[in-house]
This record gives sequence, structure tokens and C-alpha cells, in this order.
Amino acid sequence: MKMRESEAVDSLKVAEVICRSIKALCFEDHKNNSEILNRWLDNKNAETIESWIAASSCYCVTALNDYGEVVGFAMLSREGELKLLYVSPDETGTGLGQAMLANIEHCAKSWGLSHISLDSTDSALNFYKHHGYKYSSSCKTRTDGLNCNGMVKCVAM
Repeated sequence: MKMRESEAVDSLKVAEVICRSIKALCFEDHKNNSEILNRWLDNKNAETIESWIAASSCYCVTALNDYGEVVGFAMLSREGELKLLYVSPDETGTGLGQAMLANIEHCAKSWGLSHISLDSTDSALNFYKHHGYKYSSSCKTRTDGLNCNGMVKCVAM
């Protein structure tokens, strides 16, 4: 497994991984409700992802398997918000998500941030709790119809 800062050329494959991950791994959240699923997937396309990768306001990391195929993507804002972290359904349970989260936390520390915040879906809640994230706000409903849980972790050195 290899991780590197994302490049524009990754955009299409990243979009495919994110969409596959949401559809296959986040059933608890969308429950196959096409309205919720379509709103969630609406901006998960190559064009939007390329703009995220190009933005100086974010750090994006792409994970590649041993064959050079995109298998994960994560994005951290300069303000310390973990915006996205998705792994291919084929990579669940391999430690890839944990490695990507460690990469993001390392970046946050290098920027001098003291905390990382995020809005976790119900499907990802136990993953973040397992890695030291704590509730920072009560569950709320996002504009795309998903429940989410505000979470935070201190990453200061």
C-alpha cells in the first residue's frame, strides 16, 4: 500500500472508489433510499474531486494498492476539518482506513493544528471512536438527509 498527495489524474478513480464505498459500506446511513443516496453522491464526480485536489485550502491524500490502483481518498481542510475519508470496499479490514487517518493526523500536526474535527455518519462512528475521536456535538441531520455526529480529536504534539 502506498499513500501520496492526490493529483488531478486521480480524480476519476477517486470518484469511483468513493461512490462504491458509499453504496456498499454505508447502507446503515442511506438504507438504499435513492433520494438520500443521490444527494450524497451528487458532488462525488471527477470534476468536483479535481477541484478539491487543486484547492490550496485542503490536503488530499490518495491510497494506491500494490498494482497502482486507487483504493482510498481523504481530505483535510486547513481549518482542521476532516471532510472525507473513504476506502474501497475491497480494502475494508486491511488497516487502510487507519493508515489514511494517521496520514491526515500527521498533516494536521505539521500545519500546527491542535484538533481535527469531523462529522461522522452512523456507519463510520465506531471507526472514529476506536481511533480516539470523541463526540463534540449531538447528532444532527445534514442537508443531504444523513444523520451525523460531530466529533473531535486532539492531535497537538
